[in-house]
Amino acid sequence: FTVRTTAREISELWAGHARKVAAGEVVRRQGVAIHIVENIDKELRKQVEHFLNGTARVIKEGMQGLTTQLDVDIGFMFKQQPAFERGIAALKATDPLLADYLEKSRQMWSERLIKSRIDLEHNNWSLPRVTYDTSGANVVAVEPLVAGQLVTEFVQAMLDRVCCFVEDVTAHCIQQKMAAPITITEIPLAERRSEAPERFQLTLAVGGKPRWNIFYHFSSFEET
Repeated sequence: FTVRTTAREISELWAGHARKVAAGEVVRRQGVAIHIVENIDKELRKQVEHFLNGTARVIKEGMQGLTTQLDVDIGFMFKQQPAFERGIAALKATDPLLADYLEKSRQMWSERLIKSRIDLEHNNWSLPRVTYDTSGANVVAVEPLVAGQLVTEFVQAMLDRVCCFVEDVTAHCIQQKMAAPITITEIPLAERRSEAPERFQLTLAVGGKPRWNIFYHFSSFEET
């Protein structure tokens, strides 16, 4: 999963630099002048661009292609608001649970992710340079922002949402294609085997374990 690797590299790059700045390892003082001898702007900017491009491809191209193969159209989720509203209205008539999930996903995170990707590609946006607070006894690296959020927080939050989206929507679309009397149930987190932590299993639609239904949740991917 390339975007997961990129997210980890962003976090490690920032954490390492912030630590070295705080410890004074890359700080040089010449009288009242302060110089930071390590510059991570170029590498951090490159990794953030990779992350935005990668996550956008996952949900726009990868998931849209997969759901199309499963006879579900989610393309409207990535269009302008009028087209999105028409698509949601049509989907609510046939699959209200998925419609609600997509609507909340767009409100909570996907629109912000896609807008950040569009700003990068078409509006000449780039990650701001790292700045430094020299007002205290020690120099502190100030983390740049993406869409109003600290870059490491943005990356981790978006990675988590994308992972949940991929799993939830894929499971739902497959479930919709299952022939009676088979459906899927969700294995409680505490009952999943550590060596094979499967989330779903087959069950009988009538007389089996409780049917899983897709719903928007705020729990992390690892706790879902």
